[in-house]
Amino acid sequence: MLTHFQFNIRHLVMILALGLAFWTSTARNKAVACDPEPCGSCFCGNWSFWDGSEPEPLDPWYVSADGIALQRTFRGAGPVATMGLGSTGTFALNRSDMVEPFSAGTRLLVGHTFDDSPYQIEASYYWLSTLDTSAQTIDPTGNLFSPFSNFGVPSDNRVDFNTSVAIHETSRLESGEIDLKGKVALPAGSPTMMLLFGLRHVGIREEFDYTSQPTKNIPVIIRAHTNNNLWGPQIGGLFEYGRPTAWFRFEGKVALCNNAADRDLEAHIGGVDAFHPRASQTNTAMVGDLLATILWRPTPHLTAKLGYQALWCDQLALAARNFSSDVGTLTNAAAEPPINQRGTVVYHGPFAGLQLNW
Repeated sequence: MLTHFQFNIRHLVMILALGLAFWTSTARNKAVACDPEPCGSCFCGNWSFWDGSEPEPLDPWYVSADGIALQRTFRGAGPVATMGLGSTGTFALNRSDMVEPFSAGTRLLVGHTFDDSPYQIEASYYWLSTLDTSAQTIDPTGNLFSPFSNFGVPSDNRVDFNTSVAIHETSRLESGEIDLKGKVALPAGSPTMMLLFGLRHVGIREEFDYTSQPTKNIPVIIRAHTNNNLWGPQIGGLFEYGRPTAWFRFEGKVALCNNAADRDLEAHIGGVDAFHPRASQTNTAMVGDLLATILWRPTPHLTAKLGYQALWCDQLALAARNFSSDVGTLTNAAAEPPINQRGTVVYHGPFAGLQLNW
């Protein structure tokens, strides 16, 4: 169910963001092709969406601060312990057993509207508090088997016959972007529409720990730490519609990024400490971002907003997918297991904030 949900989010983000960009571009071409009326306005037959007036233009400068709360879900969850041998046992602990709470964060934005032009430039940055979650399973009879022996096929006393298995994960997200927005010329009564181009950065840093207590050996500790640094151009669009004091905004963006990822891996098994060399790798990743916002302007210089955001990233090196390997590889400090960069993660949740114009 989770995988299917994330698959749909991925395609929804891509289709809506690219579709919105194409829509605004097409609308601009239609508007430019119009014959201006004597009053200077542009009108094309039935090119109108709803009755009403578009929001007032932004002042030359504006800044905003939002409080955000996003929940993280990821694809690729799998078992980390079975009750009994893998061929006949049942799953005792999965990565999906860890609760994914909402993480609080802050978004800051500053923008400028150029005089006598349809263009704006914006810079924004946001970060989330560190996600910290864990899960554990216990069996006093020592019948818990680990993924490092293929769940006991064949069994290994160093990592199997556990009385307890625990997993712990931390994750941190930050994102920044600079965008140039161009307003599309449309007839009065139509939504305000903009096409945007920009540069996007996303940073995702994670750590995943596996700890177990074999009945016939000393505790096992496996720790993986990953960094993802995504940089790339993005394209998107937005539209706004409503009254001068209250309106709705929908924005979609897609970025094609270079992801420079690295992974640190350490293992403590059977009294052997192995600190593996740092592994680094680059690949191409995609980022999609959707925001739906309701805005209310109680005064000419102050705007309140409430909305919902969904951020999707793929081709990531997630820590939870970069710790599992066979015992022989883990205990060999010279070994360099390949980085798994096939992770997909979705962040979604509400936000609220204030914007100051002058």
